[in-house]
Amino acid sequence: MNDYAIVLAKHNRMSEALRQYDAARAVFGSLSHPAENDATDNYAFEITLIELNIASIKSKLTNYQGALESYERGVAGLRLHIAKEEAEAGSDPVDENRQAAQKRHLVSAIGRIGSLRMKLKDNAGALKAYLVLLKEVNENSPVASQMEKAKAHVKCATIYRQMGSADNNNRAISHLQEALTMYTELHGASHKDTKAINSSLKQWTKAVDK
Repeated sequence: MNDYAIVLAKHNRMSEALRQYDAARAVFGSLSHPAENDATDNYAFEITLIELNIASIKSKLTNYQGALESYERGVAGLRLHIAKEEAEAGSDPVDENRQAAQKRHLVSAIGRIGSLRMKLKDNAGALKAYLVLLKEVNENSPVASQMEKAKAHVKCATIYRQMGSADNNNRAISHLQEALTMYTELHGASHKDTKAINSSLKQWTKAVDK
């Protein structure tokens, strides 16, 4: 069912794919017998991946609230799985490639939560998600996650500016400065997005200095 759902989604048959994913999640859930409040046993990771796929499809179907709820379950599942792997490894090295992929999925999902909350006019919730994302990404994170972080800085800047007040305007400029640094490193100074951020930063700084 899960593989069939993937094929359906690739052929843009989203509603059918969603039904297949729901069925696959139910099957894995019936086979899973985790301890109370422990989502890391049995088929929990498979269920987490299905949740993320369901979230993606619901978003494409403009079911933003449903997508948000699935992404939040997916993020919770990824966090538990990553923590479980680290705890079980003990003194043995964790599979860095696998964990890097899981953390990349985590960062991407948090970014989608922020985006969906903005679509739902929940800017406070979006800001909270983006600030969490910023903490998840460091200098050792893959380029894809660095790009998510750069975009999150822009989103934070936009939300703080919309909130108004001198303090929030200063926070907005600070995030835009961070975004400009990252976009310059990732895309180069001549990239259209880097230029746009630089232009906005100059305008915002000038407005604050008046």
